[in-house]
Amino acid sequence: MRAARCARLAVVSGVCVDVRGVGATRRAHLPVGVGGLWLLGEVGALGRGFNLANFFSVPILIGIGVDNGIHLVHRGREGDGAHLGDTTRGVFLTSMTTAIGFGCLSFASHRGLQSLGQVMAIGSLAVLAASLLVLPALLRRR
Repeated sequence: MRAARCARLAVVSGVCVDVRGVGATRRAHLPVGVGGLWLLGEVGALGRGFNLANFFSVPILIGIGVDNGIHLVHRGREGDGAHLGDTTRGVFLTSMTTAIGFGCLSFASHRGLQSLGQVMAIGSLAVLAASLLVLPALLRRR
C-alpha cells in the first residue's frame, strides 16, 4: 500500500511539473478516471472480476491514460483546443495497437493470460474513448 501511494505521488508530481499546473494535471488524469469507471462497468456487465492475473493491467492502463492525457493537454494549449487532429490520430493509433496486442492474449490457452488480455483490451478501448471523447470536449470548453 505504501508503494502504491509513493507511485501515485511520483506520477502526479511528475505530471504537475510537466504540464505546469494543478488544473492541467487534473485534465491530464481525466482519461484514467473516466476510462477506469467505464472499465469497471464493462467488466461487471460481462460478469468478469479482477483477479491476480488481470490486476496487473491497472498500472499499465494508468500509464496509457496519463500519457494520452498529457499529449492532448499539451496540444490543447497550443491553440483553442479545437485543433487536436494530429494528436488525436497519434493517441488513437498507440492505444489501438496496445488494445489489439493485448487483445490477442484473449486467445491464449492459459486462463490467466486470457483474462489479462480481455481486461487490457477493454481497458485500453475505454481509456481511448475517454481520451478522444471526454477530454477534447473539456479542452474546447476552457
